[in-house]
Amino acid sequence: MHLSLRVFVYILISTFTLLFITGCSLAPGIKINDTIIESSDYEINLSSFWPSEINTTAQYDPIGGYLLLYWIDEHGNACHGIPGLSGKPGAYSINAYTKEAYISADKGQIIPIQDLRQLQEIKFTLDNYNATGLYFVQYMNNIIRERSSGKAIKTLWRIYAVPNITSIEKPFLLLPRVFKSDNTMLMPSIIASDNFQGPGICNIRSLPNSSSVSFEERKKIHLTNFPYGTSVTEW
Repeated sequence: MHLSLRVFVYILISTFTLLFITGCSLAPGIKINDTIIESSDYEINLSSFWPSEINTTAQYDPIGGYLLLYWIDEHGNACHGIPGLSGKPGAYSINAYTKEAYISADKGQIIPIQDLRQLQEIKFTLDNYNATGLYFVQYMNNIIRERSSGKAIKTLWRIYAVPNITSIEKPFLLLPRVFKSDNTMLMPSIIASDNFQGPGICNIRSLPNSSSVSFEERKKIHLTNFPYGTSVTEW
């Protein structure tokens, strides 16, 4: 690992140690309010990612990552696709970053503060995905802007928002709030074919069965807590 990257990872981990119980949710006393609402477009807005209690002291701003869509089958596996028809293990992964944010992070470019807001407004589509119904939707951030220098960086540390629940056939605006930090690596799905049912699993959708799930309960539905929770299929 390059020395500068080692230094960065050390600083990043040190920073999150103050904000997180490593591998767990935010430290006690930090309040989080997340929102998902109907919209005319599929969109993620990262401007309220940090709770107000730590926003002024956070050293980084989120500018991109992935949106992970999944449901849980009767055996407790994380799945996506149509249950019993094209159900497959792992989550459906959507690129949740602008082209400008990706290029800036790839090249380590400086992002002026006046350009931050437009990079945090991310639109996406589900045109290539034919499943419907209620899904858990969880945002994972791994592209950040360092506040002190303005430099865009791809991190090795994954920063997750609290899972939410929505019907994916209707466009929605997601305002994710930070929840958990770890270095979990997401791997390609075992089964990537769109027209093949996973063998023995992902046949029956168990959860979510309602969009009315409390905030505290949704925190327990963190994707990587489940079997195949680190497997993803990009569409």
